[in-house]
Amino acid sequence: MLVLFLPLYLREEAGLLSATIVRLDIVAMVGGALASLVWGWLSDRVGSRPVLMPAIFLLLVLPLGWLLLPLQIPYALGGFIVFYFIFGVANNGVLIGAQRLFFNRVSPPEKSTAYMAIYYAWMGVTGGIAPLLAGGILSVATDWRVRVIGLTVDGYTIIFGTALLFLALGHFFYGRVLPDGSHTTRSAVRSLMNRMGH
Repeated sequence: MLVLFLPLYLREEAGLLSATIVRLDIVAMVGGALASLVWGWLSDRVGSRPVLMPAIFLLLVLPLGWLLLPLQIPYALGGFIVFYFIFGVANNGVLIGAQRLFFNRVSPPEKSTAYMAIYYAWMGVTGGIAPLLAGGILSVATDWRVRVIGLTVDGYTIIFGTALLFLALGHFFYGRVLPDGSHTTRSAVRSLMNRMGH
């Protein structure tokens, strides 16, 4: 939901030109391409969860960043570039970590056909509902603007809040899945800190 309507948000609320928005998409692709090498290397060495959990946490920060970043300040475009880059990095980390965890831990080999069918059906249903839901929210809240604690609440705010809620739920539920490698997220971070300390 969040990603699909960001270009519209940037055009309507920040007044960016279409060409600038396309360039921001390129920034996300570059961030994702560069990070894929690191995420893949890390997941092979420490497992899926130490890649997945920090990547979801990065995605959790983004809706808050979009909500709190003042759009009309002179250097707002710099913030947009950083957010798009972080999105590319984090999104690829989630994709790599979640897919690897699903194939290596969640889906038992003897039931892989049934699990794959359910997985792809669920992805199709949620992928189809998300844009409809976000579009419905924006349609209903077209002229709705309320100030709450210094924050303007409108349709986009609701979309950012919904994205934040689902990402938090994802982080919670993925945290309950057994790791597929020898490391948990904490042990991988601890190991990294110990190496950096020496």
